[in-house]
Amino acid sequence: MIFYSKFPPPDDQTHAILLRVKAQTLIFFLVCLPLAALAQASPGYATELKLLAQQRDRELADVTAPVIRRYKDSLNLLLKKATQAGDLPTALKVKEELAKMGEATPNSEISAQGTESIFLGKKWGWFVGDDDHASRHGILEFQEKGVLIKSGEVEKFLTTWEAMPGRLIKVMNKNGRYWVFRYDPAKNEAHSLKEKGSISENDKTLKPVE
Repeated sequence: MIFYSKFPPPDDQTHAILLRVKAQTLIFFLVCLPLAALAQASPGYATELKLLAQQRDRELADVTAPVIRRYKDSLNLLLKKATQAGDLPTALKVKEELAKMGEATPNSEISAQGTESIFLGKKWGWFVGDDDHASRHGILEFQEKGVLIKSGEVEKFLTTWEAMPGRLIKVMNKNGRYWVFRYDPAKNEAHSLKEKGSISENDKTLKPVE
């Protein structure tokens, strides 16, 4: 038995469109669905990739850690030698390198001479107040034998200075009292401390002045 369609046969343009639709449908079932299934399973591969990256990082750390440790030890030794020799430029460069690596020589290992080399011959601004509202009240230039060259408001009341171990200095006033500052190599600043016997103010900061 032969059935005849009541619809006329498609023209060439319609036939091309039908073929394109059939092709797209076939691609969807053959390609898109398997890819979707693979995407659903991808978290397992993502976890594996993460584990591989973690393993790589651990192995790199195991290899580089001894190298970095030896480098830091050598820098600290060089800093000690440069400080003892009074080679301030080299000492400052070494400190900058250690600061970049997140490490500096412990305060307990800094002698009075080492502290003196940080301040000696440089100009420091005397700031009062917290970081956001600090105002400069003068400039200090630290010289040998406790000599303090002063300008600005601080000239009225400051007299001499003294370097101590541990990056600490005393700055004396005319009444025989003093402030104690500790130098912070990470910030390149010195902050006043509430030390026993000192003037109990911790709102003073010394900052290098160009």
